[in-house]
Amino acid sequence: MDYTVALYLRQFWRDNRLAFKSANEQELTIGIDLIKSIWVPDTFFPNEKKSFFHEATTHNSFLRIDNHGNVFRSIR
Repeated sequence: MDYTVALYLRQFWRDNRLAFKSANEQELTIGIDLIKSIWVPDTFFPNEKKSFFHEATTHNSFLRIDNHGNVFRSIR
């Protein structure tokens, strides 16, 4: 049986290397230009036949880091 799924992948992890101290900011939203320079966990779907990223005119990912090094990533 084959089927197709469109989903938003949301991930959360802690990277202590990204923790920061700031009197003004509790969290940072990372732009597209810096997202590729931050480590992200390898995610895979066992037994998948084919996968691809949603194609659109804008980039479909979001990354936020809080001052404790907690990282939240959302991608379509």
